[in-house]
Amino acid sequence: MPARDRINAQKRDAIPSPGFIASRHDAICSYWDLLAESYPDLFFSEISAALTGKRDPDSDWIKPAFEGLIQKSRYCIDIRGYPAWAL
Repeated sequence: MPARDRINAQKRDAIPSPGFIASRHDAICSYWDLLAESYPDLFFSEISAALTGKRDPDSDWIKPAFEGLIQKSRYCIDIRGYPAWAL
């Protein structure tokens, strides 16, 4: 995701909170659509490994991927102990 240097520096090693991720749903999905269109093999390989666990994405890959992103955020914050971050 593109980020301004100042914003990225404020975030440091914190994990975007599930609420913040949810609030950016449309922007995140728009970037994912662009990446999926431009680099389908790489994008789906990465999103499968990181978020969905599916090797062959179906037509409704966005919802499971977004839910996976929120679950990863919760895991990193609640289990691994990383600080949460929200703009």
